[in-house]
Amino acid sequence: YNTIGGNIGGPVYWPGHFNRNKNKLFFFYSQEYWPDQSPNTTSWQIPTQAEVNGDFSQTPEQGKVNPDPATDYINIKMPGASTSSCPASGTSGNHSGCFPGNKLPPGSINASTQALVKLLYTAAQGPGWIPITNRAISGGNYNYIQQTTTNTPTTQEIARVDYDPTEKLHMYARLLFQVNNDDGYHSTANDNPWLMKVNYQTPRQNIAYDVTYTFSPTLLNEFNFGTSTFFENQLYTKSQLALATKNPNGYDLGQINSANNPLNLYPKVSFGSSHNTGKSPSYGWDSRFPMYDRVRWWQANDNLTKIVGNHNMMFGVNLATDNYLQAHSSSGTPEGAFDFSSNSNNPNDSYYGYANALEG
Repeated sequence: YNTIGGNIGGPVYWPGHFNRNKNKLFFFYSQEYWPDQSPNTTSWQIPTQAEVNGDFSQTPEQGKVNPDPATDYINIKMPGASTSSCPASGTSGNHSGCFPGNKLPPGSINASTQALVKLLYTAAQGPGWIPITNRAISGGNYNYIQQTTTNTPTTQEIARVDYDPTEKLHMYARLLFQVNNDDGYHSTANDNPWLMKVNYQTPRQNIAYDVTYTFSPTLLNEFNFGTSTFFENQLYTKSQLALATKNPNGYDLGQINSANNPLNLYPKVSFGSSHNTGKSPSYGWDSRFPMYDRVRWWQANDNLTKIVGNHNMMFGVNLATDNYLQAHSSSGTPEGAFDFSSNSNNPNDSYYGYANALEG
């Protein structure tokens, strides 16, 4: 780890006028910066260009290193067809309920939901994505690796002033400001790590004031007051948010209550884990997105200490309060949700999540 920073401190005085002996007023300031980074590698099963177009004739079952054309390639069942008329994979048996050649006719493809499948393929053509064509390496479980870097820099500043105007009266004030960043595709609460980069930023502040007065060698009073904050932000650029926003040239289905989705985001989408989609990306949102959380805490203490013989007696008062604001437009999944997972209870199930999505 690299640490960049420094500190300065010492007495504050005006020769011949104030703090001549340099024993009343002091200051201290420090600043540190940690420019940390961490790598991330994720494996995904991304739909191929052929699959985006509805052609699943070359799609093998997941986990097959050397797929056998006779048994290990998936079939795409027609809506409403029985499972007995279309086996999940392989060429044997009755195939009257399968799409011919395991290709969806253009008329059966929904353009809006096709855009959701196409975006998976488009994203995987960007920087940091590596296609894996050797199934011995992937075990037949994925076809792309995504390599990204998460930037996690931290900035911290501390300042303190001590003032002792008399031998009996002592006081100090202290300030701490710190900002932690988790900026990357795999940042905290980012449910679309394959698509967009988000900075989960947590600034925090701590301010304290303390004053002590000694009435006598056996009687002392100390008062302190402090406040602290903790914020949670999700920061992103307009270009990154645009990747996950509905648009007329892609997915643009409406909602019953569009006010619940003010950013016009894509819905939550799952493609399931059966057959060849076990490592497929999904669309999703933390219900607080974009996160805007604010916590502030206040506290005041006053303690009176009295020494009586061999006994120390302390009397005090403590007051504390805080408030917590968690601002977001709605709870749950206001963007809407689609589950295209293969489901035997669905008579229109095609056996394959990406095919279900294409058919809408």
